[in-house]
Amino acid sequence: MDVEELLQRYAARERHFRGVNLIWVNLSGINLSEINLTNTDLSQSNLVGGIKLRRANLRGVSLYQSGLLDADLTEADLRDTILENTNIPSC
Repeated sequence: MDVEELLQRYAARERHFRGVNLIWVNLSGINLSEINLTNTDLSQSNLVGGIKLRRANLRGVSLYQSGLLDADLTEADLRDTILENTNIPSC
């Protein structure tokens, strides 16, 4: 799946994207609140610049070497998420 397809399906109110491969994507500044990305690979992705992941299910997601600075992770489920070498917002 590429970013354009993800955004089109999200805009059509789909929220479940379990296990998709999104390595090296740029989702900077996009609102993906309440999305379910369980077990998705977002390694080395650009998620900075105000991405909104409020109440997102990020359980088991690989964020290895991704940027999450300025991300809104309010009430996001980050259990079992791989955050190695990831820039995350300070709490």
